[in-house]
Amino acid sequence: MKKLLVLVIALAIISGAAFASDNQSAAYVRMLSREAATDAIDIAYFNPAGTAFLPEGFHVQLNNQTVYLNYEHFSSISGTNYVSENWVPFVPTAFLGYNGGQWAAFFSFTIPEGGGSLNFKDGAYLLDSSGGGSIEASSAYYGLSLGGSYRFGSTVSVSAHGTLMLGDDKTTVGLNLTGGVADAKASGIGFGGVFGINYRPLEELNIAVTVESAQTIEMEYTSVTDNDGGTTSGAIAGFGIIEGAKYDVERPWRIRTGLSYEFPFGLMIPVSFKYDIYKGIDNSLRNSWSTALAFRFWLNDSMELSLGGSYDIDEIPDVENYDPTNPELSSFTIAGGIGWEIIENMQLDIGVLYPIYFEESASGLGGFTDMKKQVVNIALGIGYVF
Repeated sequence: MKKLLVLVIALAIISGAAFASDNQSAAYVRMLSREAATDAIDIAYFNPAGTAFLPEGFHVQLNNQTVYLNYEHFSSISGTNYVSENWVPFVPTAFLGYNGGQWAAFFSFTIPEGGGSLNFKDGAYLLDSSGGGSIEASSAYYGLSLGGSYRFGSTVSVSAHGTLMLGDDKTTVGLNLTGGVADAKASGIGFGGVFGINYRPLEELNIAVTVESAQTIEMEYTSVTDNDGGTTSGAIAGFGIIEGAKYDVERPWRIRTGLSYEFPFGLMIPVSFKYDIYKGIDNSLRNSWSTALAFRFWLNDSMELSLGGSYDIDEIPDVENYDPTNPELSSFTIAGGIGWEIIENMQLDIGVLYPIYFEESASGLGGFTDMKKQVVNIALGIGYVF
């Protein structure tokens, strides 16, 4: 039971990162490929070197996402299909920058990890052998980035910035054996660097490469409490889940590449490729990658339609290491939306994305689980240049 409960708590805390992804702006949500974009300040996240090609002046953009999350897994031990279903109404991001001609400076607030939550109120596979219970978890890893870019002539620009990561994990575990509920809270800090280069050989052609360093977010339990006089929290304390205990959340090296081409009849096609290097950080994960293709079509000078698709390989080679409450599943995602210049220099973006995940089965902990999940993301963003 000790080994099982350790897994329950550790995985439940990390499972709060259920929504972790590149969904950092409404423009991304509606097209899925921003790695070669040079049209709005949200590229400070996707193509920071491209900020040197933005129009001169101050740029500000605010975004929010509303997300539906449905995670399921079947346990052959209990013969039960466990479900976590909930809405996350607010996942905000913000970008601010200034372009001075040959150079640009920018600041961004993002949530590159977490931002979602899970609520297995009727139990989960990991709790079967301990008499059942419930798991509720949420997390948000806030990224605060500051940096700049410089353009050499009209074709090449480079960028560099640092990102401070602030972690916030919350987990509630109810155990039928004790009849109590324990709450664990943790926070932490980490830092990473990002470097980019943008190359525009032709006015209609743009190419970009961005490299993000690995990050270690050093987390620490700030409180562990319960509602049964210390019985449940006392059991958790025996497994190292106590105030002051520490653990690390690792983010991999990431390489982004993008290419976009604009045709003379109002069509732009951006493509991108992203590669995450996990080896050496977490040996239970293999290096993963994703590729995306988008179509952007301008109906007139102020209205744009977009459609995008991406294919993501995100797998764990050793089925013993799957977390059925938040499995890493490969997926195909479709997205679409509109971009509308409401008034001069004010842009509204509305996007929807829908991933189609491929189900997996695992044999960890002596049983099999059929794991699946579904996410629906609706995003709204507004930006202004002055």
